[in-house]
Amino acid sequence: MEIPAKLRAAIRFSGVATDDLIAGKQAELQAWMKAQGIQSIDPPTYAYYDDPFTPGFLRRNEVMFDVAQTP
Repeated sequence: MEIPAKLRAAIRFSGVATDDLIAGKQAELQAWMKAQGIQSIDPPTYAYYDDPFTPGFLRRNEVMFDVAQTP
């Protein structure tokens, strides 16, 4: 199965992905996108890459927004 390509803005962060941490990183990414004139076209996607046994400081996470392609 082929998945179509998408253009995304993302912010990567480490730590245990609590609601407060995710909300803060999402706000940080949205502020950066606004400053760059980038509009999101979908709600955010959250990615958590490590198992629950990985220590918090080693965990990798992302908040991503699909964005409109520019010409």
